[in-house]
Amino acid sequence: MCQVTFSSFLDYNRGDTLKTTLSQPFIINKLSIDVKSAFNRSGKIVFEANPAQKLYIVFDDHREAPAGFGVKASLTKKTYVIQRRVASSDRNVSEGRKPSSVLKVKVGNVFDFPNIDETRQVARQLVQTMLVTKRNPNKIKRDESPRV
Repeated sequence: MCQVTFSSFLDYNRGDTLKTTLSQPFIINKLSIDVKSAFNRSGKIVFEANPAQKLYIVFDDHREAPAGFGVKASLTKKTYVIQRRVASSDRNVSEGRKPSSVLKVKVGNVFDFPNIDETRQVARQLVQTMLVTKRNPNKIKRDESPRV
């Protein structure tokens, strides 16, 4: 079993999610669908077997990372994602608090970005679009592109 030291305390660990400071070497060399990362009692990340090859997300707690930014490890690839709750645009403010919905947005594949800092910047831009439009930015881009 491989161990990696962990510098900050675990924020939460629910189900198939984990939150830690992400780095490019950690993502490329350590995350895999064959093993699943978790915390042991002393606060270190340990990698346990994942025989069912169930996908999981590791969220980034870096101060420059937007809330909900992380990496999804799946069977074929690792993908940067944003998972964010946004208020619905369907209800008028005078009717009370707007209901919210969770948007899950693909930022891109891990190998599409040269470093994690650039990925965090792209993720922040996607979050701004999500907050303004209340929609998935990738769907907006698809809807606006000319169809062939």
